Order: sequence, then C-alpha cells, then structure tokens
Amino acid sequence: MAAAIIGDAQPAPLIEREEFHQLRHLPTEQRLPAGMRLVGQMYSDRTTGVWSAMLEAAASDEEVAAWCTEHERRRETLREFFEIVLDRTVEEPLLDVLWILTSPGTYTKLATLLSRLSSHSLTVIV
Repeated sequence: MAAAIIGDAQPAPLIEREEFHQLRHLPTEQRLPAGMRLVGQMYSDRTTGVWSAMLEAAASDEEVAAWCTEHERRRETLREFFEIVLDRTVEEPLLDVLWILTSPGTYTKLATLLSRLSSHSLTVIV
C-alpha cells in the first residue's frame, strides 16, 4: 500500500505530504510541539474511526486484514517523523515505545479514557 492509512484519499505517503515538509523547516525547538499537534489532529479528525472500522472488518475480510498488517509496518515512517521533530537519530528501544504510544489503538483508548474522566469528578479517582 503506497499511501498511509489516515482516513483520507490522498495518494501521497504521509511522510511526503506538505505538513511534514513544513516540519523539516521549523526551528528544532518548534518541531516536536508542531509534530504532536499534527499527529493529534490526524488521529482525532480521521484516523480513529477509520482504524476501528478496519479492525472490525479485518475479522472477516482478508484484504482488509492485509491492509491492517501493512499499516503496522509504519515503524519506519514513524522513525523518520520523530527524527525530523527531535532532530536526532531514533534508536530501536525508543522507536518501540513511540510505535506503541502513537498507534491508533492506543490513541483511541486514551481518548475514551479522557472522555470518561471528563464526565466524572477527578475526586472520584483519588
């Protein structure tokens, strides 16, 4: 699959899109906050709904299951992204953590948790 699965129809891989090109030209100290805003926008606007639907469809559709598997190979794109925003090499141990923390599944679970927490008083947890 040539394009990233981020819930839009753009044929360009994510790392080749204008938003990522702009990150490369920001001062180093501005890259991480700008990159995190970009990822948050992509996930909250498009990705989580698409990813949830794909996982459900993958259970009964081999082609969709193959797309999901391909998406899990996004580690190298993730490495490139974080090397841009951190302006340094990203080694395997850090990449492993970032891969898990930035997955659509993790984002969906965190968004659900935050939604649940915002509907309750924080004193209930404490």
